Amino acid sequence: MGIEKYFSTGHSRIVIGGRTKALPEYFPSVSSVKTSLSPLEYLKVLTVTKHPQLLVSAYDLNNSSNKKKMAEITARAMDNGAIILMDSGNYESYWRSDKGWKWNNYLTALSKLNFHLAFSFDNQTPPITLSKNILDVERRVARTLKLVPKASIIPILHGNLHHLPQIAKQIVHHLKPVMIAVPERELGEGMIERIGTLTKIRRTLDETGEDIPLHLLGTGNPLSLLLFSAFGANSFDGLEWCQTTVDHKTGLLYHLQQREFFGIQSVFCANIDIPYAQATLAHNLMFYSRWMDTIRSHITDNKIERLLQTYFLPEFLSTLSAALEEH
Repeated sequence: MGIEKYFSTGHSRIVIGGRTKALPEYFPSVSSVKTSLSPLEYLKVLTVTKHPQLLVSAYDLNNSSNKKKMAEITARAMDNGAIILMDSGNYESYWRSDKGWKWNNYLTALSKLNFHLAFSFDNQTPPITLSKNILDVERRVARTLKLVPKASIIPILHGNLHHLPQIAKQIVHHLKPVMIAVPERELGEGMIERIGTLTKIRRTLDETGEDIPLHLLGTGNPLSLLLFSAFGANSFDGLEWCQTTVDHKTGLLYHLQQREFFGIQSVFCANIDIPYAQATLAHNLMFYSRWMDTIRSHITDNKIERLLQTYFLPEFLSTLSAALEEH
């Protein structure tokens, strides 16, 4: 047995709002931080292209000067079948040094907004001890559900990477969430270590007997999406779709202004009536939709190893296999 024994073949769908969604899937993130256009403009592109799912920040929906219009567009996208994942806004408040964005602000925003799924308001400096960390996550989810009782809340887990599998296991036992989430950066220092931690979390989740998808926060690089999907992650969000441009042939990311390097790879590139930035965003969204379809089909057909061999050097896959054996 080689690297294939670490592949994950389950957790291929999730039921949201009475509809079944195939997994793995990527949620393009909308944010006012580290982006060139406004959240409203990104929402417009996602709506016009009829992208089937997206992540939007409660912070932006609550504080933007265009918050009414943003809320209207988000609600319209939801009515048209898009799955809306609500983020807590901790990312935006951190980078804006806004200490006024608290748990209560998030809960108030949730009570007024339209969405299908929402992340918990996570504690990014959780208690060190395992038991207190787990209790803190449970308390936050319970408080959220008390004020927004019909919401599907996704617990976000933080902590020592060696503790994450056990934290995940206990949260599943106690809360039976529709999904759990972990920041990619907390899985380890490099891709080898991150895949190792991911496989441990996936194995621990599977041992619970519950079919719980795993979401990775801040993951939008196409090659990372492929790797993490192969080894047990099921859902992702990231800003790469609006920060860079993607080469449809290689899956590699380049500067947003370098789309012309690759010729005409989508119908949007040839449309001179669309502004450059918006055309590039639509170009990227087309890629991500097709890319996730490709990953899903290869997992379903047990051909994911072939896809990995297409995009990664044999030396990397051999090193990864050896590292997983040591785990």
